[in-house]
Amino acid sequence: MAGPKAKNKKKQQQKHGVDFKKIKRKVGRKLPPPKNATNIQIKSKAIILPEQSVATEKAGSATSKKGLVLDDLLKQTSHYNSKVRRDALTGIKELILKHPGELKAHKFALIEKLSQRIGDEDRLVKETLYELLKLVIFPGCKEDIQGSLILRMMTYIFRAMTHFSVEARLMAFKFLDLVVQNNSSTFLLYAEKILQNYEDISCSDLFNMQDKSKVKNALLGLVRCLSILLCKSLEGGSHDKETVGEVLLHAYWLNSPKNSTDFTLVTRKLKDLVLVLITRLLELLPSLRSMNSMGLQLLDTELYILQSINLALKFFIMKFQKEHKSCHLQSERDDIRSQLDMVIWDQTVSPALMKLLADFPLHSTDQLSAKTSDGKRVHAAIREKQLLSFFPYIPKLLSQHVSDDWKYSLLQAFTQAFMDCNSESKLKFACISILEKMLIHGTETFLDPIDPAILDHQITWIRELPELLVALGDKHPSSSKVVLRLINHLGGSATMHPSFLLEYEGLKSPFQAFFSMSDGEGNICYGPFVRLPRDCQELSLACISQFSCADFPLLKAITKCCLCNDLDPNLLFRIIEVFGRAENIQIADRLGFFVTLLSHLKVIPENEPIEETQLKISSPRTLHKVTKIVCRCLSVMGDIPLLLQLLEEIIVGQLQLKPDIENARALLQVICTLDSEPTRLSVESLAGLSDSLPSYLLDIVHRIPIGANETAESTVLLEKARFYYLKPCYFLFIRSRRLLTLVLNVMRSLVDDSGRICAIAELFLSMHKNADMRQTLSQFQQEIGSILLKIFHLQASQENKMTLVERHKIQRALDQLSNLSS
Repeated sequence: MAGPKAKNKKKQQQKHGVDFKKIKRKVGRKLPPPKNATNIQIKSKAIILPEQSVATEKAGSATSKKGLVLDDLLKQTSHYNSKVRRDALTGIKELILKHPGELKAHKFALIEKLSQRIGDEDRLVKETLYELLKLVIFPGCKEDIQGSLILRMMTYIFRAMTHFSVEARLMAFKFLDLVVQNNSSTFLLYAEKILQNYEDISCSDLFNMQDKSKVKNALLGLVRCLSILLCKSLEGGSHDKETVGEVLLHAYWLNSPKNSTDFTLVTRKLKDLVLVLITRLLELLPSLRSMNSMGLQLLDTELYILQSINLALKFFIMKFQKEHKSCHLQSERDDIRSQLDMVIWDQTVSPALMKLLADFPLHSTDQLSAKTSDGKRVHAAIREKQLLSFFPYIPKLLSQHVSDDWKYSLLQAFTQAFMDCNSESKLKFACISILEKMLIHGTETFLDPIDPAILDHQITWIRELPELLVALGDKHPSSSKVVLRLINHLGGSATMHPSFLLEYEGLKSPFQAFFSMSDGEGNICYGPFVRLPRDCQELSLACISQFSCADFPLLKAITKCCLCNDLDPNLLFRIIEVFGRAENIQIADRLGFFVTLLSHLKVIPENEPIEETQLKISSPRTLHKVTKIVCRCLSVMGDIPLLLQLLEEIIVGQLQLKPDIENARALLQVICTLDSEPTRLSVESLAGLSDSLPSYLLDIVHRIPIGANETAESTVLLEKARFYYLKPCYFLFIRSRRLLTLVLNVMRSLVDDSGRICAIAELFLSMHKNADMRQTLSQFQQEIGSILLKIFHLQASQENKMTLVERHKIQRALDQLSNLSS
């Protein structure tokens, strides 16, 4: 039996209806498809498009290689995929290079959109952007990079400078440097904020990065910014009136500058930055001193830090000096503020600088160690680069009131570097340029020669100078000029420093090699003096005149230079004039110098060809001018009879060596200049002259023959040439009858062949053409008659041995001499 509950349930089911309706199917009939079956039939209709609208829009527009217009490329720079962004930047570069007009037309949109990528997370995107800006955008619109364009970029640059990644911040500084290079006024607008960011990045873990080049680039940008600041300070004028561009109207540009740089705020920021840079440099010194791999990589970084500190200090000092000069134009408040800034800098920066200088790797103990020759060269180059940045400040550093130990240490390091560096290196030249300040102006640098420790260094510097001159040779005239000028100034100031005087006098011996030296085989090796420019040669002569006494070895070296064929004749004349009135050369040495020049100066007759090896001074005119200068110098030297007494024996001795007639004529001219009528020559000198003059006279006839077929004009010219060489003898014969008697007697002994007989006859003919000599010879008929008699006896005794031509010559000579004596 069903209970009441079962009945109620059945009633409820009848009320709600049947859940599933049973379908009665007939056998043989096809089943209908299910209601949820999918219809797999495909039906399509033709799509009719009148034209392609995208292609129409791009027709005639500038596109990249991929067919994208500038607007599409700019949109892709914000794509989530870094490769798409990078390709978009590359496409923009291609498009602008192909269509430069697009840059001018859309520069604002380009700068705005591209600036957004400065803080991109992808490194390659930022590098691609940097190359795009550097090579395409900035060169294409350099004149338009100002005002709003700058503000757009600087906003994103400052935002990137606050990135948590040091590498991203360094890239932002690279973009900043690029902007400053193209618009230097940008730094002046944002100087305070830029310096603050440099301070922040310097305080970070910057120098531990693997890629040191990025650190170097950032510091190079700092050097450039500080250089701009210093140049602006040098220009003077008020910066309040300067603006870089128009003020933007956009309210959201919160970084828009209201006015130009406030130098007061900049000075305070610079102070903080300098302290940070000094601190970081002190941290780097151990690596630099050890010169490990990290130290080598940080070398340029250290140099840029030093340059930045230098520029910052220069700016502050210049600013303070300007404010001090214009203090009467300032208000009392401004003056107090300026004084306060000076006190703050002095109390904070100066101690840090002194600590840096005390630890700076300059000593010889910091020499670089390298086992290979290549390593040594690399280390030497690194050390030179370090010291070149530091050396210019040594005189100023020594002028500071520092401890003696620190000063001695610095001097020792400088001396060691000066002695070790190559003579042709930039470092050597830098040393020379500051030696003058520490030698000549030693009082300004507190280098008192009385201090033995300081004097030792100064003596070392002085002794190195002549050797340096020789090492430089004639290949580096500018460096040689600096060294010679230093030596000259040192000689001029040596009287004020007795300690220097002895050392300067000691330069004479090493100074000889600068002029000439002789090797063991007697060959002369000429020094750099001969081929240096004229100004260097003049300085050399000035240095010689500074010696208290120019000794014989030094004069001998200079004399050899004067005899060099490569020497300019004008310089030779100058040397003779300088030595002629030089009070520091003894009379005997001066006279010996003159006689050596006149007797050894090589001369080639003007009618003979001159080879390439026979250069400038091988000319009779040069020797003639030298003779005139020597005679002029002798005539003003003082006691003429005494000079003749000193010279006659020397000159006669040189004439007896039978020099060339050019040199013999020059020596005879000197005797004629000093002698008078009647002659003051000694009996010994007259006897010596009588031995050498006959051969000299006959050489003149042989050197300048006058043939019977000569024209009247050429005969006159030849007679004048003979007279030029015979003139000194005429003076001597007229002044001394004894000398002429001795010469005629020697000529009588020379009558032994037809050639000499004809020459003697021609000589007497030339002498008779001079009125004074004709009158003088008229008093020597006996001597001339004895010559005729000997010729007659020779003709009679040798007649059978002579040819017809010889007999004719002798007879002609007899006739000529007979006519003269009649």
